[in-house]
Amino acid sequence: MTRPRPYLRLAMAALASVVITASAVARDNSVIDLPVPSIVIYPGDVVREGMLQDKAFLKRGVADMAVVRGADGAIGKEVRRTLVPGQPIPLNALRGPLVVKRGTLTNLVFRENGLEIIAVVEPLQSGAFGEMIKARNVDTGQQVTGIVQTDGTLLIRGN
Repeated sequence: MTRPRPYLRLAMAALASVVITASAVARDNSVIDLPVPSIVIYPGDVVREGMLQDKAFLKRGVADMAVVRGADGAIGKEVRRTLVPGQPIPLNALRGPLVVKRGTLTNLVFRENGLEIIAVVEPLQSGAFGEMIKARNVDTGQQVTGIVQTDGTLLIRGN
């Protein structure tokens, strides 16, 4: 009987490695339940509990996706873009409820070393708590950027 040639042994080892890897991947059929819309949810809508249902997905299919992992991560949030039934909800498709609305006058508060200056501004963007948005000072016309606060004001801090 003749001995197998070295390249044949190498090819057989590579084939065995591929078969072992493929069978390991095929066996990784673990599933994860993710919240998905049960109805179409449109931009500007706030997600309510009855709008979601759980759906099973293969873990390997959604492992690297930036999606909402639990219903509590979506309920009460405002939708930025249309969500369709049965599809995972991307994290960037949701935001906290809008506190400041574009075009609605609000106060801009500047604070530095105990000094506080308040001015009336017109927001040029809508924003949720903690977001940085642009606004126009109604007296000077100057454009400023502030951080949305829970009370609907914009905050600017000095050095």
